Amino acid sequence: MIKLVNILKEIIFKTPIGQGSEHIIYPYSKDPNKIIKTSSQSVNKNQITIFQKHPDIFPIVYKITDKYAVLEKLDVNQAITELEKLEVEFFNLKWHSDKKRKYSILLDDLMENNDDNYDFIGLLYYLLQNNPSSLKSELNTLYSLTQNPELLKKWIDFLLQIVSIFGKKDLDIHAEQFGYASEGQIKLLDI
Repeated sequence: MIKLVNILKEIIFKTPIGQGSEHIIYPYSKDPNKIIKTSSQSVNKNQITIFQKHPDIFPIVYKITDKYAVLEKLDVNQAITELEKLEVEFFNLKWHSDKKRKYSILLDDLMENNDDNYDFIGLLYYLLQNNPSSLKSELNTLYSLTQNPELLKKWIDFLLQIVSIFGKKDLDIHAEQFGYASEGQIKLLDI
């Protein structure tokens, strides 16, 4: 009971540091490398189970109850900065390219995105998820056109890990859903 009271104090007197459609994120004062994820309903235990099965892809779960989970804190700013850098590259490539030249199916789809439901990383995930057969040559073309091929490859490799776990399941993938663990690996904050 004392632990629950301590957690309630943590979230009642703190300003949230993040929020999703079903949860609110608070800092955890006892450890700056952890956060508290609360829910007005109950914590999505299916989601937390997936987190626990794949700690290399999702935040480490330290504790779970019906109302909150204590999770590894991730650096979302670094992830957003990297994704914005890649998106700007592709936007510039789009406007500086010969409009008649078609680079590749994947790149053309990225460059011609007019769907407000997807940001750059969300569309890239969707394309990787739905075009696995022609991927290898497409990705080589994509890497050759960017100024940051290592950065792009790191993100594509991570997205392919997610695809290998979830297949064609519709996930809420956008730039704000990613963060870096203290050890430097990319992780997905939510599904």
